[in-house]
Amino acid sequence: KQRYVSVDYKIKAVGNDRKIKKITFLPTKKQTQAPYVDGSINSSPIIADTFFMLPRKPIVNTYAYETKTNLNIDIVTPISTNAPLKYTTYIGTFSEVSQLRRDFNKFIEAMRPRPYKPYLHYNSWMDIGFFTPYTESDIKGR
Repeated sequence: KQRYVSVDYKIKAVGNDRKIKKITFLPTKKQTQAPYVDGSINSSPIIADTFFMLPRKPIVNTYAYETKTNLNIDIVTPISTNAPLKYTTYIGTFSEVSQLRRDFNKFIEAMRPRPYKPYLHYNSWMDIGFFTPYTESDIKGR
C-alpha cells in the first residue's frame, strides 16, 4: 500500500523567454491546524496533521507559518522556450505522530533508485599506485 503521491511540474515559456522571480508550489492556507518545517535546511519536509510535503530538489525552500505552507523556488535565469523547468513534489501520510519517522523512512526507501545496502567502491589506483602504469593482467594478479 503506497501512502504517498508525487506531483510532477513542467514549466515552459511560450513564445519568448520569460523572466520571473519566484515559483510557488502547493500553496495552502487554512488547510491544516499547525504545519511546521521539520529541519533547518532547504527542502526540509513540511509536517502537518497526518501528512508531510517535500520537494525532490534541494533548491526549493519549504515554508510553513500558522496555517500557511509554500514550496518556493527563487528563479535567477529566464525560463526558456526550449528548456523547461522540471520539479517534483511529494505528499505522503503517516498513521500517527509516533510513527512519523518510521513512515517517512519507508517513503525514502521507496523513492530510492536502488534499495539501501552497503555499497562497495574500490579505487584500484590507490592500491597499485597512481603513477605506476599497469595492465589488465596486473590487476587480475593482485
